[in-house]
Amino acid sequence: MKQYFSLFALLFITSLCLAQDSRYSDDIKYNFLGVSVSYGINNTAGDISDRFGRHSEAGIGFEYHIPKKDIILYTEAKLLFGDRVKEQTVTNLLTETGNILGSDGRFANIFFRMRGHYIGLGVATTILTDEVGKGLRLGASVGLLSHFIRVQDDSNSLPQVSGDYGKGYDRLTRGPSLKQRIGYNYVNKARKVFLSIALEITEAFTSGQRPLNFDTGTADNSSRLDILYGLNVKYTLPLRSYAPAGEIYY
Repeated sequence: MKQYFSLFALLFITSLCLAQDSRYSDDIKYNFLGVSVSYGINNTAGDISDRFGRHSEAGIGFEYHIPKKDIILYTEAKLLFGDRVKEQTVTNLLTETGNILGSDGRFANIFFRMRGHYIGLGVATTILTDEVGKGLRLGASVGLLSHFIRVQDDSNSLPQVSGDYGKGYDRLTRGPSLKQRIGYNYVNKARKVFLSIALEITEAFTSGQRPLNFDTGTADNSSRLDILYGLNVKYTLPLRSYAPAGEIYY
């Protein structure tokens, strides 16, 4: 996961530099485009709770704010990751003692990890706001959720779970989703910092994507209802403001 966090850090620093060129009057609220980074912790319910437990998410996206109409249009892309995996998928490789024998003649070190992705488009509005935009933020979005089990072979001695063979054990699942968000939106007086803390609930209508699971010898393409809920923190920096000509202040 280190490469993902490095990417988020790079994008954050880049957006901070770009934001220096988007200064405008503190007492006039112009439309603007911003970049956002987020982090959250989710619990599971529905069918996905049989497979995964609590996990984390990290995301990045863009927001277009229309303050005079209290409307926010946004996109987001998130990575899901965790180590609470309830479903074991290599049971066909177990010996009588419950271990897995590697190609080097030793017992393999196998770990299961939860991995996933979410992309979505949404709209939000802020109600009960003050003069700068602080207040209760409500949002809803549609998107695509996917998740799978990563079989991690630290011993590098199991060709049965490496490369394309690993797809027979990963339980890749994907489908359309709906998400609702309610939280508090903080805005500083200069309208340069936008921070929201919210409860998010995602309902995904998914199904298995693999034609065959190697451990069971069958395919699992039945319809599923996967539910994620948890707390999310999102930080948005303006990149560019849109105002009538001659009204941007430097």
